[in-house]
Amino acid sequence: MSVRERVTCIEDIASLKDNTIVFSEADGFEIMDEVEIVFSGTNNILFCDGRVKLRESMIRFEGDNSIVFLSSSSHIYRANFTLYNNNVLFIDEDCYFSDVLNAICSEQKHIIIGKECLFSFEVWVRTADPHLVYSKATNRRLNPSKSVFLGDHIWVGQNVGILKGSRVHSGCIIGGHALLPGKTIPSHCLFAGNPGQVIKEDIFWEGKSVHGWTDWHTRRFQVYNEKDAELGYTKGNCIYEYDEEQHLPFDEIEKNLVNTVSVEEKLEYLKALKDNREVNRFTDKPKPAPVEPPMTFKRKIRLWLKKWILRILK
Repeated sequence: MSVRERVTCIEDIASLKDNTIVFSEADGFEIMDEVEIVFSGTNNILFCDGRVKLRESMIRFEGDNSIVFLSSSSHIYRANFTLYNNNVLFIDEDCYFSDVLNAICSEQKHIIIGKECLFSFEVWVRTADPHLVYSKATNRRLNPSKSVFLGDHIWVGQNVGILKGSRVHSGCIIGGHALLPGKTIPSHCLFAGNPGQVIKEDIFWEGKSVHGWTDWHTRRFQVYNEKDAELGYTKGNCIYEYDEEQHLPFDEIEKNLVNTVSVEEKLEYLKALKDNREVNRFTDKPKPAPVEPPMTFKRKIRLWLKKWILRILK
């Protein structure tokens, strides 16, 4: 598809006819070094909600009716994004990019990223494989494209691949060089490896960097102390608990994006999503406690036999 419109500086925005870039001059929108925004289709929107600074970025709209929604941030955006038809790529407030974040939205699926996420070097997020895989027995397709959801306060390590269908709830870490192949990760988990798996639960993380620490810092922060909040190390800002009233299921976001027909309706929904300030919106619903089976006569006999056999073996 040939390029219809291209933007490399703020002055180019006024010449757009078939696509739109929305930004607030008062809050501050900056196109800095090495930025190119390319529109090959029509009716696409780059929406910058508040303070947005782009550097070393390429944003490509290769189809029609897609939205990139960038929320206000005190950090610089570094993006390599490609969208096709009817895609949404949403990033909430104050995410941090050590390097360029690579993302591809395909086959009318979406990437939703919560606030205060941290992305290390060489991270890829994609919603499709993208080539077709079929069953020899049924001729049915085996690899449908799926949206990707990352909750709030997710730390994504270096050289991570996040594939179609992945769902990561708030407060998680995805370890360096991990491959996340469409799995759902509960809140406060450390996911790592290739093939990846949850290797630790009930963790929390804080965003200060240890690179320049002295021995004093290392000793001081071996154990979290509530006094650390005075230095900006606030545990309360990193903990997420399931709350039924605050909970916003990823499936509900997907359903709402599917049901909004026009790109204008999708944009209004994304604005409402960004305005949702509930701390526990992207926590996972706890699994119900296992129900003990009733104590039938047969079960009593089985338990008695088990105890008797164990006693003999001892």
